[in-house]
Amino acid sequence: MNQNWTLATILIRNGSLKVGDEVVVENFKGKIKAMLSDRGENLKIAGPSQAVEVLGFSGVPPVGAKVEIVIGGRQDFSSPKPEIKPEVSSKAEKQLKVILKADTQGTLEAISGSLAEEIRVIFGGVGNINESDVLLARTTNAELVGFNVKAPQAVKKLAESEGIKIKTYKVIYELLGDLEKRVLKILEPTIDEEILGLAEIVAEFVVKKQRVAGCRVKEGRISKQSPLHLRRGEKILGDCQIISMKTGKTDIDKAKKGEEFGAVFSTQIDFKIGDMLISFKKLPQ
Repeated sequence: MNQNWTLATILIRNGSLKVGDEVVVENFKGKIKAMLSDRGENLKIAGPSQAVEVLGFSGVPPVGAKVEIVIGGRQDFSSPKPEIKPEVSSKAEKQLKVILKADTQGTLEAISGSLAEEIRVIFGGVGNINESDVLLARTTNAELVGFNVKAPQAVKKLAESEGIKIKTYKVIYELLGDLEKRVLKILEPTIDEEILGLAEIVAEFVVKKQRVAGCRVKEGRISKQSPLHLRRGEKILGDCQIISMKTGKTDIDKAKKGEEFGAVFSTQIDFKIGDMLISFKKLPQ
């Protein structure tokens, strides 16, 4: 019987992994059918600090789960267990995930011990930033931070192609301060902004094949010049700007509390009736 195996990216922290190993991770089991390096090369064995793509899991393991090699005893791989998706709590959504590299183990431990509880270190290691770190950052959606270490040019190119930003520091308090700012931004996305106005989307219609949001200003004012957050409930879904703003058939540049207007946005945002538009400007740093 044919088996559909799942491809997963694994960062090896201790020991080694080789083709043929039987592994288990939480509710999933597998047998390594094939391994690929970050360059797409077939591997027979991989060691510490390597990030490899592995074919052979019976389901999709959760990100960050620990993979263990089964030693002794035969596992039955004929009938895979159903996929179990981990629950994502609101606390997890408010975490800043980082991959942390430092010049010494002592420095690494000192930085890790000074981080806020909202910062989750996905992986911490000693030495320069390498390609495996970049691939792990991509896989886990983490930020890549280094102290007193470098990133070779080849690693920087890989990071750029993968859309991963690398930040390195030589002063610990600057590193900690920047991470604290990032956490505050996650906990309160508008902390570095001044709110200029709020408007509720109360209607939706189409004019000349364009989606138009019918809005009513609840507080302050809304203008074409200011950027907007689109908020649904307590979550900001995205940013946009108004490119067309009308009251009836009259073009306007702004609307104040109590006024209604129709708006066409600069980007295709999936707004719904009941969503809120937040007009804002960035505060000086």
